Order: sequence, then structure tokens, then C-alpha cells
Amino acid sequence: MTGEEGERERSAVNYAFIQSELITSLTALETAIHCALLAEENGALRTKYIHSEILWALNPTTNISDAFRRFGVADTTTSMIVISASKLPTTDASYVQSAMQSVVQGDIVPLQQLSTDWSAVKKCYKLGAEPSLRGLSIEEEQLQIDRMVINNIGLKPVAI
Repeated sequence: MTGEEGERERSAVNYAFIQSELITSLTALETAIHCALLAEENGALRTKYIHSEILWALNPTTNISDAFRRFGVADTTTSMIVISASKLPTTDASYVQSAMQSVVQGDIVPLQQLSTDWSAVKKCYKLGAEPSLRGLSIEEEQLQIDRMVINNIGLKPVAI
């Protein structure tokens, strides 16, 4: 859609819709958001919109199509994170939450209640044969994977 009608349609879903199973921690998510906001502020977006930039930042490669495939939602999505990022100072949290609920069917739960699929994270970030993960307890392995993911996200803008 083009013109005014297209703009209205886009603004109704002006969010980042993220598969929650691949998010290792709140810090990883915040790092991706921060990188996207910095890129927008510096005029260095690698994607067309701030919300797609968040998906791009989460993705271990620089391919935006891969980012949408891996981190974007699909018809089979049962658990997602919805993010609104805007330069507009007008929006309060209750308005944003209400607007999000109008486009997403489901229950809102705290981020801490969402589960991570650690085997999918290891596959996504190609950590299956990572030597530093050998011999660790499950909790230690997950913490180490989270650190690696956060480093990957944070270093990506300066590494390319």
C-alpha cells in the first residue's frame, strides 16, 4: 500500500516482533535495542526502519533476510516479544501497551516468564562445537552462551 493509507497501516504495526525463544537475556535484548537506536541517531541504519534494525542487530550475520527468518514472527509463533522504539516523546507506556494489544492476540507476560530454547540459540549462533562450553554445568553453559550472544550483538556494528 502506498500513500496515506499505507502509512496508517504501517503505523498500526510499527513494532519489532521478535521470536522470544532466541532471546538469551534482557541484557541481550537491550543491547540490540541500544545498537539500533545508536545507528538511527547516527544516520547509520543498515535496514529501512528502526524495528527491523533491532532484528538485524540480534542476528549473528549481516543478512537482513536471515534476521527476519530467524528472529521475526511466523504463523506458528506462540511466544513473542513486541518492542516499540520511537523518537516521539509523546507516548506513555499505557498507550503503547494498549496499541500493541490491538494488533497482537494473546496474553502479556513478564519477560522473565518467557523461555529460551538454548539448543536453538546454539544452532543460530553456531556454538555447538564451542570449546569454552565443554565441561560446564547447564547454568554455567547458559550464562556463557548469553555472554557470547551479548558480545556478538554489541560488537557487530563496529566489526562490519
